[in-house]
Amino acid sequence: MSGGALVLWVWLFSSISEEVLCRGLLQSMLAEVDARIAISALFFGAMHLSLFLRGAPASTVLILVFWTSVLAGWRRCCGTAPAACFRR
Repeated sequence: MSGGALVLWVWLFSSISEEVLCRGLLQSMLAEVDARIAISALFFGAMHLSLFLRGAPASTVLILVFWTSVLAGWRRCCGTAPAACFRR
């Protein structure tokens, strides 16, 4: 396997694994918890804490990791209507 193919494979595999774990499994397990999106986003952010520890600015980690995860979780949970997340 060439270097580029290996990088692509690792990138795709890790992205799919993160989505399945954080938005699939974790949000499903927390279906009855109102803060399920924030909890899964915090977990996702903790998984990427190594970016901060390696010198990435905290603002970059916060914006790119945590808020992206919140938006993805919101999209999975609610579609396009944010108010739907708060209905039971």
